[in-house]
Amino acid sequence: MDFSNYIGCIELLYAADNIVITTHINPDGDAIGSALALYNFIADMGKNVHVFLMDSTVPENMKFLKNSNKIKKYVPELHNKYIYEADVILMVDFNNLSRIKLLGNAINNSSAKKVIIDHHIGVDETIADIYIVDAEAAAAGELVYNLIKFAKMNITKDIAEALYVSLMTDTGNFRFNNVRQHIFEIVSELIKVGVKPNYIYNSIYNQSINQIRLLGMVYSNMEVYLDGKLTFIVIDDDMFTKTKTSNNEIEGYADKALLLKTAVVGVLIVELKEKNELRVSLRSRDEFDVRQIAVKYNGGGHINASGLRFHDLTIAEAKEILIKDIKVLL
Repeated sequence: MDFSNYIGCIELLYAADNIVITTHINPDGDAIGSALALYNFIADMGKNVHVFLMDSTVPENMKFLKNSNKIKKYVPELHNKYIYEADVILMVDFNNLSRIKLLGNAINNSSAKKVIIDHHIGVDETIADIYIVDAEAAAAGELVYNLIKFAKMNITKDIAEALYVSLMTDTGNFRFNNVRQHIFEIVSELIKVGVKPNYIYNSIYNQSINQIRLLGMVYSNMEVYLDGKLTFIVIDDDMFTKTKTSNNEIEGYADKALLLKTAVVGVLIVELKEKNELRVSLRSRDEFDVRQIAVKYNGGGHINASGLRFHDLTIAEAKEILIKDIKVLL
């Protein structure tokens, strides 16, 4: 890690008046937590700051975080002026403009200085002026924490709660291979300033009766292949309709594909019928690299947690493709 990049980013922020933050489509806990930690940190500096999401709003289970209402679903007619007037644009938890679709065009056309803050492999080195990137970081929130510490700013309770959500969700509640001693040192500091782990956990993972019914359907329809080494769980449009839920209410469901004790790889397929899209989440144990499969279909992520999207395919067709690819790697 080149620590001069942190210093360069801090200098940009101090010199800026107007700052924009964004993160990837279908934001998870790391994306929302990191973006809100940045928002609160920059607002505390007295800067004008806006957060925009492409095709998304803040998931219900994260609306308890301070200033979550400041995150806006991107509307070009309303928000492009802020992007074009920005002095600095921070892009967190992604490293390719394709991850923010139409919003990426506006950012690309802005004269603002651009900063990538990310922990994924395969960064596009043509889109930013400064890159704070570390593929060994447990979450983008870890890098945001480092940035705030380099700036010698106080980590308030509001910032701490957002960072805790980032770290907790992207480490699978601190059980994934990406957890290191440094993560627990950060968490210790966050607790000292007021974070209550049980409150955060309950806010993120406790579910409504409709979500529980959806999860019951997911479990009951789990399919097992390759002598128990591969499991599939599927959420189709009909399941969302029957349980009156949406794809914004399934935080953590991908991890449940690995609950079978013999499973090496778990796959979650979510049907987004209105977009003619299948959202695929891949999870694996130990050294099995599911990112190889995601990258093959223009997705990405980490060795043990990656994702991709299929268009114009049925669920059955997608499963056939994935089973073949995973079987080859296994």
